[in-house]
Amino acid sequence: MLYLSTVVDRATLRAAFIAGAALGIAELTKFTWVFLFGLWPAVWLCVWPSQCKAVGTLMSSVGQLLLMIITSLWVINNGYLFEGSFQPVGRFEFFSETLSGQQLTIPLKGSGNRFRDTVLSNIPVPVPRNFVQGIDRVKFEYERGYPSYLRGERKHGGWWYYY
Repeated sequence: MLYLSTVVDRATLRAAFIAGAALGIAELTKFTWVFLFGLWPAVWLCVWPSQCKAVGTLMSSVGQLLLMIITSLWVINNGYLFEGSFQPVGRFEFFSETLSGQQLTIPLKGSGNRFRDTVLSNIPVPVPRNFVQGIDRVKFEYERGYPSYLRGERKHGGWWYYY
């Protein structure tokens, strides 16, 4: 977050590129960092009114935000060697309740896709197939309630400092 404040203070294309690369690397290292794709634009929305006095600087700032997001997606796709990138969301098989649209059953009975047969089913996903399925797997395990283990103690959910 310290670097993010530096990027905001000195908004340049180079800083946007570096921030995008850092975001992409963060996403490659841990799926739970996916919330940064929402957080960084939210921070930008909070900061740009004070930074952008004219329309030209606003357009430049929007361009830098887009460069950051595109760079992060490029880094993620490179990390997976572009395997299964840009597939329509309707082709995926999901297991989590959130993405499959089905109740969890034990034992697990099949998969689903809440986006199939909707208007959204043909929208291409700009990240690799395994990245999306990894996020679905983490979400599935969280919904199922696998126990967490820390320092000799096992419990469902976890600790506030565990995540």
